Amino acid sequence: HVQDQYFEFLQFLGIDPGPVEWRIPITTSERAEQAKFFAELGGPAVAVVVGTSRPLKNWPAERYARALERIHEKHGLIPVIVGGPSAAEREMADAIKAATRIRVVDTLGDNIRRVVWILEGSRLVLSPDTGPLHVANALGKPIVGLYGYTNPLRYGPYGHADSVVDGYARTPSEIYAPSMEYREEGMGRVTVDAVVAAADRALASDGLREPLNSPEWPPNGSSG
Repeated sequence: HVQDQYFEFLQFLGIDPGPVEWRIPITTSERAEQAKFFAELGGPAVAVVVGTSRPLKNWPAERYARALERIHEKHGLIPVIVGGPSAAEREMADAIKAATRIRVVDTLGDNIRRVVWILEGSRLVLSPDTGPLHVANALGKPIVGLYGYTNPLRYGPYGHADSVVDGYARTPSEIYAPSMEYREEGMGRVTVDAVVAAADRALASDGLREPLNSPEWPPNGSSG
């Protein structure tokens, strides 16, 4: 995994990188905003990341729509679209909202801290291989990673390869190495059925993972 390669710098210096703790902070004021947002939402959320910097990493809007409908029907989760202000993300979000028959809350914007506390407060996070997926993993959230273009053994959610829907494998039985090879057709192999099944598993195992963040910041009420 690429994270283990980064750790080699520490190991070279004689520093043990474990245990891995990212400690992503959620401030007291952000907790208040978070509580207000989810109270107004009116139910548990599935945070949905809809875009990446590489179009070939993205999943089709129609498949998002069908998967979100089924996750909502089975688990009562309200889709909350999170991400940045790029034109590609806006186009994808609009396409998903137009294609789905359920309520979808759109929070795209330029507030990274808001993205963090929405991810942290959501019941489930659904995302392709991009930053918010790895933030959600660091926060200890139940996640479903959509992988096809990038190799999940190398770029998957660190320590939680079981949280990936694997479209990278060309056949279900393919055994591959953690290479840097990209597979342009891979996201087409990520099916709605596989994503819904992965969501079922992630939600069933919720509570078994330890969050890797500090719940409040500054710690112990200090200012530093």
